Amino acid sequence: MNTKKTKLMTNQDKIPITVNGTIIDYVDEYFYLGQIISPKDLTSKETYNRKQQACKGYWSLKDIFKHPLMPTKAKKRIFDSCILPIMTYGCQTWSLTKQNMHKLETCQHSMERSMLNVKLKDKINLEKLRNVTKIKDVTYCIRKPKWRWAGHMMRSNKEKWAKDITEWCPRQNKRKKGWRMKLERWLVLPGRGRPITGKCGKL
Repeated sequence: MNTKKTKLMTNQDKIPITVNGTIIDYVDEYFYLGQIISPKDLTSKETYNRKQQACKGYWSLKDIFKHPLMPTKAKKRIFDSCILPIMTYGCQTWSLTKQNMHKLETCQHSMERSMLNVKLKDKINLEKLRNVTKIKDVTYCIRKPKWRWAGHMMRSNKEKWAKDITEWCPRQNKRKKGWRMKLERWLVLPGRGRPITGKCGKL
């Protein structure tokens, strides 16, 4: 065990733990496999982290994205294959709010403007920019794997902790007010939608 890299997190009393004469520190959040692990405000922290990492990835490839002679089609392919996966890493388990989503969209729009050397003061419509860049929308790239994950959980007949957590029911068999409306916004896509049945009944 590397005691320098080992940290402790708990939602109970912090009891001093010593390993090989070294006291292990307690932390409120921790990076593990590229993601933030935190008991409080996890999604907001992780979306901020994804924005930071995506910006680093973008500017590490600035010789491509900012090159005036590089075709926009080539920039689009590199952005979709290199930057968007960074921005959406681990999104299957996010509980996004409109504010979180807006921040990711804003980050993507700023990169699109940078790619085309367009300034905010130019006041060019975002739809026009997207028609030029034709890069995938970050909102779509987040919703698609969440749908895929939900379908995977529904088809699974095995006893898995991930499935149990996804279908978790409160002890009183009642969720907070407004949960159905929020769920339907994620489950119903334009032109298609279907009821889903879980342990708590029809959703």
